[in-house]
Amino acid sequence: MIEGPGLVNLNSIVDRTFIFTESKSLEFRAEFFNFTRTAHFNAPNMTVNQPGAGTLTSAQPTRIIQFGLRVRF
Repeated sequence: MIEGPGLVNLNSIVDRTFIFTESKSLEFRAEFFNFTRTAHFNAPNMTVNQPGAGTLTSAQPTRIIQFGLRVRF
């Protein structure tokens, strides 16, 4: 049996709301997925009878940042 590498992930959110009047506000949000930019490797090569058995050949995207803006009125 071949096991893949473990997964360590840290996500973070920064959120700020600006209130202009009682009924009007603006919300800014920034979301960081995989904040520490840790490499997340895919499963290793599972072909046992080949020279490259058990090697890691690909990885998932490192850090993803998403911004959001919401206007309430």
